[in-house]
Amino acid sequence: IDWDTCSAESCSGIVIPGQAECLMHASQPVFRNWLGACGPGKSLDLRGLQLTGAQFNQILSVYRDQDGWIKIEQLRLEGAIFSDSVSVSHILVHKSAEIVKALFRQELKIEHARFPEGLNATLAEFDGTLQMIDAQLGAGGEFIFCRASGTVLFARVSGGRIGLTGAEFSGKATMFI
Repeated sequence: IDWDTCSAESCSGIVIPGQAECLMHASQPVFRNWLGACGPGKSLDLRGLQLTGAQFNQILSVYRDQDGWIKIEQLRLEGAIFSDSVSVSHILVHKSAEIVKALFRQELKIEHARFPEGLNATLAEFDGTLQMIDAQLGAGGEFIFCRASGTVLFARVSGGRIGLTGAEFSGKATMFI
């Protein structure tokens, strides 16, 4: 782990700058202050956090611009664990999107997404359905040694090379690229 971790026992979540806790263990006032400092075009770093889809969507909502797009400079989800379904639509990540070693215990659905500098999901685990629909992976996508046990669907995915070396798909995999 290459980040300062939360002081809560057994938590590997990245600390809020100037605090000893991560977002999930911070007090409500600290969480609200952190959320208030976020907004469209800023970076989002949730490394090592354990969160629900609802918590993730609450955080993403402050990154949504007036046109309805979630706009993030850099997205870091390395080692994050999502306990239930995650659905993200209309997202633009200007720089790198890193979900290395992330764990999605249920569905991950990404629609209408733009990743000009690519998406790195190396060693990520998807226990449920993985869907990527209408996505532009400008510099490509890396799913090296990732594991997906549910259905995998890539539809209308364009851009650079998609790396699948060592990826394991134990469910049905369909790609309309």
